[in-house]
Amino acid sequence: MPKPISFMSKPIVLIRALVLSLLWIAPFSPIVMAGSLDDFERSIPSKSESNSGSSGSDESSDCDGMNADFGCFFSELVGDIMMAVVVYGGQMSFERIDGPDDGFSFDGASMLRQPGEATIPFARMDLSYHPISSDVSAISYRLEGGYAAWALVLENTAFTETNPKDSLDLNRIYGLYRMSLGDIVEVDFGLGSMEVKGDSSNSYLYLSTPILIHPDPLWGFEFRPAWAGGVSDYDTAFMLKHEFVGVKLGYRSISTRSESLSGFYLGVSAQY
Repeated sequence: MPKPISFMSKPIVLIRALVLSLLWIAPFSPIVMAGSLDDFERSIPSKSESNSGSSGSDESSDCDGMNADFGCFFSELVGDIMMAVVVYGGQMSFERIDGPDDGFSFDGASMLRQPGEATIPFARMDLSYHPISSDVSAISYRLEGGYAAWALVLENTAFTETNPKDSLDLNRIYGLYRMSLGDIVEVDFGLGSMEVKGDSSNSYLYLSTPILIHPDPLWGFEFRPAWAGGVSDYDTAFMLKHEFVGVKLGYRSISTRSESLSGFYLGVSAQY
């Protein structure tokens, strides 16, 4: 009589299926719209162009006049709610590590972070391979280290093109404010710098608002939107985990107004 599949073997079976699915869809990944890393780099606005778009606006406040009272009240209310969420989320991150504070509401010990959880890690490393087209591919890594609500992140995405031979690097360093909404959702605010290094090198202000949803220790979803210097980066991934390691299947789109480097990717992740 065959032995039943044990619970511990399920993550391995799922990881195999995830790897095979990427091998099947990789040939169908969308090609680079312009077919050139040089075209993508040239489409990124210079610092002077980026600044000119946001300077010189001298409009009167939307709250001027009697007819705007309700709009101003609603705007302030939304702002107060958002600030309360930010304060609560950061405090919850600390309490998930340090335990409940006597002066703050906390749902017992059930929300305490367990070793290996994907949310608010002490340390995390991600490595991904992006087969963008027959001529262009990328390898990216991400290192995150932090405690409770605060973290520092280093990222590098290295693009290579074979015909013509070329390369382009996106280097990022930024701080994260990590907000816990319960024990399965993490919403972050990241601020720092991104360097675009190709034929020339330029740095831009970098903003990111990652959202992590892990309803089960074995799987979860992650969405990492980011913006810098006219470049938009949208990274959506499904992760399968087993204890401290996981496998990710995702889709990432890095684009300017006229160019795009997009496609599916496969990655591995380790959290502590």
